[in-house]
This record gives sequence, C-alpha cells and structure tokens, in this order.
Amino acid sequence: MTKDILDQINGENFYLTTTLSSNDSGKWKESNFYWLAKTRDQLDYDKSLWYVTPLKPVKGNCANYQQMLTTPREKPAILDISCQKITNQQWTVTLKNASSHFAFFTELSLIAGDDNQWLIPIF
Repeated sequence: MTKDILDQINGENFYLTTTLSSNDSGKWKESNFYWLAKTRDQLDYDKSLWYVTPLKPVKGNCANYQQMLTTPREKPAILDISCQKITNQQWTVTLKNASSHFAFFTELSLIAGDDNQWLIPIF
C-alpha cells in the first residue's frame, strides 16, 4: 500500500476487503477482510530466527490498534432472515444487519429438530 493512499485515510486504522473471482466467469471464489493500521510493525531482521522475527526494542515500534477499543459494541439486530431452498442439500440464507456498525465475529449456526442438534458443516 502506498503512502499516498494511507495519507488519505482518516484515523489510525482502516478496513480492507479483498475479493478473488474467476477470470472466465466472474464468479466469486474467496473474500477476505482485514483491519489494518497505518503504522507498520518495525521488525528487527538482524535478530530474526527461522521461526520468528522480533520487533525492534524502541518505543512506538508496533502498529497501533488502540482504535479497536473504541469500536461500538452494540449487538446487531437481525432485520430479516430469509431462506431459499436450492436443492435437498443446499440452502441460501440471507441476514441483514440493522446497525450502522460492522457486526464483527458474527457466526451463523443452523439447528434442527426438538433436540437442537447442529447441522454441520456450514460453509
């Protein structure tokens, strides 16, 4: 990421979403979400071992993620849950977040029957 782009970002932290799709069909393959800091860790490559590279022992040598502590912690309300059966083995589930904030660490669990057994695997 270039310094010009980082200078345009307000605040110390920012989100980055990457999406990989097929060149032929344009079909979605994979998506990743990152929370990044404008300042980067300062690594001490001279003391690097095959399994670790330590940070330099100076003040301010690591990325600042303090902004994460002030992220709103409200529980997202679910406005709509809709299911579309595609086949006997496949369903599409759509969830909508009513909040204006990201819903971090949201997990979908499918439970069936009177004994509340999980339906797995979920991908």
